[in-house]
Amino acid sequence: MTLNDDDNRNKNQDDDEQDNMTPEERLQWLRDRGVVVETPEERKEAAHSTKTATTISTNGTTTPSKDAITYVYIPADQAKPLEERYFVPPPMAVASSSATASHLLVDPLVEFLKPAFAGHADQVDLNLFRKQQSDNPVHQLASSSSSSPPFLSTSSGAMDALPSVSDDTLRSVAQQGGHVETFSLVHPTANNQYTAVTFYLDEIGQLKRLPLNGRASDLAKAAGYNPPPIFYGDIFVAKQQQQQQRRNYLSMTVTDCHVQAPWLQQAAMDNLEHQLQMNRMTGRSGDERQPTVVGSDGVAQKEDGYSWTQSEEEIELVVPLPETTTTTKGTTSKNDISVIFKPKRVQVQVKNTSFPTMLSIDLFERVDVDGCTWTVENGKGGKNNNHTLVVTLEKADEALWPRLET
Repeated sequence: MTLNDDDNRNKNQDDDEQDNMTPEERLQWLRDRGVVVETPEERKEAAHSTKTATTISTNGTTTPSKDAITYVYIPADQAKPLEERYFVPPPMAVASSSATASHLLVDPLVEFLKPAFAGHADQVDLNLFRKQQSDNPVHQLASSSSSSPPFLSTSSGAMDALPSVSDDTLRSVAQQGGHVETFSLVHPTANNQYTAVTFYLDEIGQLKRLPLNGRASDLAKAAGYNPPPIFYGDIFVAKQQQQQQRRNYLSMTVTDCHVQAPWLQQAAMDNLEHQLQMNRMTGRSGDERQPTVVGSDGVAQKEDGYSWTQSEEEIELVVPLPETTTTTKGTTSKNDISVIFKPKRVQVQVKNTSFPTMLSIDLFERVDVDGCTWTVENGKGGKNNNHTLVVTLEKADEALWPRLET
């Protein structure tokens, strides 16, 4: 996208203004443009006001209040329909501009939805958590958009102590209510009247091994995120207008959650406008790339006995084959191999070897068995000039996987 002359003049004017701003003025500059900024002191002061938020059942037994708005439940299970639910914001969330600003910065839905994400705490995979931290010690489980305390601090001191933390301690932290994370599907801008659309998700959904939420990823892709983010488990989506310390909730409907919805067609431009504003404020070039998903961008992920790469559509496994006595050359032929495909498992068997079942993988997500194939490539001058087995797995749903195995 190229900025025109007017955009350049506005940019230069903004840059001049920002150079002379105090921290307080810069904070106000962001808030005037619909960016909700919360300081730790403001969150602490405002926390008690969120407890007045209420919800109303959608099962027909309760008549919604006139002050209720609707938000949408997006189940991870695609066999389940989307569902509209009612929510009555606390009075301070829709107060006039003269209300105390700090009470308008905390999102009442975050506090209210915590119980919705409190389940499956006993399923937290602590080994996966430890592996995640050892693979990426600077990884922060709670992102800047998270409104709950991090599951466990990942500072250097905490990382050094991680091996000594008992499983019971880690599990008890996971069971302390729901861990809610927010994701800005659409950022507030002047073009959309400072209307934000937000996902509410389980912050430790990956550690709970919750299933992927393909419909949420589809919405993010339609909103301009490329590659689309990976979401785990059930998700809620809500809409609100944010400007000059006001947080006015607007109703979100099931119809709104269609990838062809008009507001979503405009969302990519709104998010780009927001990013340009943030780049001007922070001095970033805007060329920063999103973190690469494991096995993507053609970079093979090495495992014990094989390597793999992925695209949104498929997984490719590369398996060096062992020597065998079934051919005169001492290398494995296609006739020696059996590859068994199941919806969530792939197994490789080789005849006349010390380990007939040389590979068995329980897959992270389902594959389309009818679309899976395999072939043997000739040796390429390695130590024993052995052949290589190449297995292609067609994903049942298009999405990048965070890992290969369950």
